[in-house]
Amino acid sequence: MSTFQPFHCGECGALVQFAAGIGRTREYVRGYNVPIPDEFAIPTCPKCGEIYVVPEIAEELNAILRKAFLRLQQQHYRQMVKILTERHGVTQKDIVQACGVTPSYLSHVMAGKRQASVTLTRLLEAFVANPAELDRHLDGHPWSLWNHFYVVADPGRSAPKSQKQSTEWGHRKRAQPGPEWSNNDVSVGVATVSKKRKVTVDAA
Repeated sequence: MSTFQPFHCGECGALVQFAAGIGRTREYVRGYNVPIPDEFAIPTCPKCGEIYVVPEIAEELNAILRKAFLRLQQQHYRQMVKILTERHGVTQKDIVQACGVTPSYLSHVMAGKRQASVTLTRLLEAFVANPAELDRHLDGHPWSLWNHFYVVADPGRSAPKSQKQSTEWGHRKRAQPGPEWSNNDVSVGVATVSKKRKVTVDAA
């Protein structure tokens, strides 16, 4: 901070100075905001509130955000895997198989030791929201999207894993993760499956 030279805000022209603050967030990975510690001082415009990440603090702030991101990601992944294993009767081995990743990759993410790809995060969120899509991959039909959802299943075919747990599978609530993670990302929708396996989502 000793090398910092105050400058004028590009938005309103007020003099920018270091300041702490509450309720601040910053996007660490595209689509995912991470909270900035209240006590961490950042060059801030006192008039319009615009913040500036200058070279003097960039490295330190990035390390703080990464640590916070990994913690939030860890909670998010553990919750998603718990929903899939407990509510829909699949194993962690099934999940990594459907996602196309190694067991160690997912384990490191869930342990807070590795940053997952946004693609993997979105895929798991999709499986939680729509377990029938997970079934499609586990049943060995990754290319049969149209047939899986719109063609009547073979009467002699065994029920998908996620439907063996309960005859009321279609009435379970689903997770609805948002761009800013929290511990309260419980769902607001209900997924239902018709006898033709067409998935619809109704408002709760």
